[in-house]
Amino acid sequence: MVNRLPLSDGEHVLVTGATSNTALFAIKKLLLKPVTVHALTTSLTLSGSCRPWALTTFA
Repeated sequence: MVNRLPLSDGEHVLVTGATSNTALFAIKKLLLKPVTVHALTTSLTLSGSCRPWALTTFA
């Protein structure tokens, strides 16, 4: 799935549902490419009690 994406160097990729097993697998594969990965989740574990969502960036 990730290998078929026509990604160029420096592009930004948004992964939603970042704590699902599928998203975690995709993030791991995307980190092998020269892109910036942004992961979005509503999980309380990552977002804390102040925000209803969390955005994390992996470069």
